[in-house]
Amino acid sequence: MTNTNEVTTVNPFFNVVREPAFAELNGQKIEINRDVLLNPETQDVVGVVGKNYSLVQNIDVARFFDEAFSKNRILSTKDHLNTNTGKWIREIVLDDDEYTAEIDSGDTVKAKVQIYNGYDGKTAVGFRVSAYRLVCTNGLMGWKEIHGGNFTHMGGNLVDRIQAQFANNFSNFSKNFGVWEEWTKQGFGQTRFNQFVELHTKSTLPENVKPTKEMKLIEYLSDKQAEAIKDLYVPTMELYKEKENKWGAYNVLTAIGTHHTDARKGSPLFTAGYKRINRLVEDFYDY
Repeated sequence: MTNTNEVTTVNPFFNVVREPAFAELNGQKIEINRDVLLNPETQDVVGVVGKNYSLVQNIDVARFFDEAFSKNRILSTKDHLNTNTGKWIREIVLDDDEYTAEIDSGDTVKAKVQIYNGYDGKTAVGFRVSAYRLVCTNGLMGWKEIHGGNFTHMGGNLVDRIQAQFANNFSNFSKNFGVWEEWTKQGFGQTRFNQFVELHTKSTLPENVKPTKEMKLIEYLSDKQAEAIKDLYVPTMELYKEKENKWGAYNVLTAIGTHHTDARKGSPLFTAGYKRINRLVEDFYDY
């Protein structure tokens, strides 16, 4: 497996320490029916779980997926951790021809696999299939259908299950390639881009008028957020020499998610800002 690694500055494969949780009562420590999971390298509490919680270490998940994709060529690997290091995502970009598509002349995308694990007692082991655009190193986003799956246990024929699920999910996901090719033929300039963003911007209503449920579902961008997105349209189009079609507009949004979403600590993939842009791109599919 050919591998060009990019990793976080924090070790994603720390050895989780598991200790009993205590409550303090009248100056005495009383053990409760919970365990605390700790990152000994950063001193972060990464989870509080029940006694029956089955701990699966990130390193073990990585080994299973390394074996599952051992016959594939790998363009890059990048690890992401959230603020307290309790959630982990590894992005693997495949370099095989069968997982590569040319959307427009000289504009190539490759299949990307996100594998994930968490120590919060809620996040299962699993993976998602997505795509990576070479011309601007964007992680493409926004599809409403989940292409991937979770694994409730790590034993048995897990490698075979990973390979089978990936093949099936990539087959379904690759339908996006045809959608994107159609988008290259659909005109979509700045005016329409701004109209789309404004459609999802919170309206200024009189104080005595309450927004309806439908409005709350659609209008989730603040005025400041909307203006920041619209302001990035021209510089992003110029930077990556995008064409004024729907594919170009889509890639403005994915570039914002990939390159203009920040986190004070940890990876932007776990931030509300990233999730907000992903939701906006989901809605772009239906626009």
